[in-house]
Amino acid sequence: VPGRLCLFGEHSDWAGAYRTSHPALSPGRCLVAGTDQGLHAEAEPLADAFALTTDVPGGRRKSVRIPARVETLDAAARAGGFFSYVAGTAAEVTVRYRVGGLGLRVAASDLPVGKGLSSSAAICVLVARAYDLAYSLGLSMRDEMRLAHAGERRAGSACGFMDQVCAFGRRTTQLSFDGDAFEVEPVPPGGVFHVLVVDLGRSKDTRRILSDLQRCFPATA
Repeated sequence: VPGRLCLFGEHSDWAGAYRTSHPALSPGRCLVAGTDQGLHAEAEPLADAFALTTDVPGGRRKSVRIPARVETLDAAARAGGFFSYVAGTAAEVTVRYRVGGLGLRVAASDLPVGKGLSSSAAICVLVARAYDLAYSLGLSMRDEMRLAHAGERRAGSACGFMDQVCAFGRRTTQLSFDGDAFEVEPVPPGGVFHVLVVDLGRSKDTRRILSDLQRCFPATA
């Protein structure tokens, strides 16, 4: 699962969702490209646990093992921390599809973490896709997006659906957001575009950013 780079329309996803209560707002639209960097993993069904192991920058390895019950996965999601988003996604799959556990080994990744390329959405989509393959759930890419989105929301991130479009792979897509509905349309590039991505060397708190922005929206006057 790759990361994603928003070319135009950042934050239009959750803003467009406000049309359910403020129909005078315009629908949200954005243009997104999948990155060359991404996540790779091996997965297998487990009887009674959600277990994930991943390499992180600095040559370190992190792992978690949570009983595969909705209440324990939900508690891990709401507790915050490194594995909260994946625990939230696992909880969503478990409550909706009544599956067992999952063992997931994420290989060394070239997708930077915490740099605005949606590494959190990519790992959530990867978890949803791994459950699909392990239990033959028959999920579509839009299903994966919805599960990953719900998992992040369960973990306290007030995100929209833009980041999870990484489920569609390394392609350019246009997304539109109108209340609870969203549409995904592939856009064939008319040529080669060179994009320079600069690491400013700063940290960010996605939950704080989204919370602060939505606290003053749509009444921004």
